[in-house]
Amino acid sequence: MKRQQGFIAVTSVLVLGTLFLSLTLSATFRAVSDTQMDIARSHGYTAESLAYTCAEHALMYLTRELHYLGNEVLNIGDGQCEAMTITEEIDGTRTIHTVGTIDGHVHRVIVEVSDMNPGIVVSSYKSTIIF
Repeated sequence: MKRQQGFIAVTSVLVLGTLFLSLTLSATFRAVSDTQMDIARSHGYTAESLAYTCAEHALMYLTRELHYLGNEVLNIGDGQCEAMTITEEIDGTRTIHTVGTIDGHVHRVIVEVSDMNPGIVVSSYKSTIIF
């Protein structure tokens, strides 16, 4: 009888230990997964901010120098943004394409400037998936 009670006690401890270990591992993996998703979301927002920063940088340079062409890369923290070649249409409309990148996350912005005189008139300012 004592042997049977001891076996039941040991088996119960092993089953409960396995259950608690499984719950702990599950919670740990969930926390790691959530953290990775939070980091990815943060990098996405940072890439967006970088792209908009380059757009603002290009607009600022256009106010100073009407013939600013872009083609500029800015390294900001762990990321970078690129103001690509600024195109100009026959009617004077200019289009600025920028790309913000951090840790493999990319965000693109297109800004259209419809008038340069007496000041810059931005007619469109939007995020895009591709150019």
